[in-house]
Amino acid sequence: MIILDAPSQQRPHSPSSPVNSGATFLTHASLVQPFKYWDEGLHEGIFYQGDLYGQADCYALTERDHAFDVAAQHTAQGKSVCITVSDQHYTLWISLRVLS
Repeated sequence: MIILDAPSQQRPHSPSSPVNSGATFLTHASLVQPFKYWDEGLHEGIFYQGDLYGQADCYALTERDHAFDVAAQHTAQGKSVCITVSDQHYTLWISLRVLS
């Protein structure tokens, strides 16, 4: 399941809701809040609709199908995934709740 986010749409969120539902969210990079975090090294992360995600990989716009295939693999494992798209690339982010 891929949920497309537009600026006027908001995904209902409950802080106590489980994140392991295996959903994939697609949104524009301008709609997320980037941050950096430390976990045995400095990593890129985003805050998106109440959840924290860590960067898993980055794909050229021409690799769109591959990015979605990888996202589907993570989703099948029960991980929440966010894909951001910009003018240059797709970035795959995995919920930090499932990485801990």
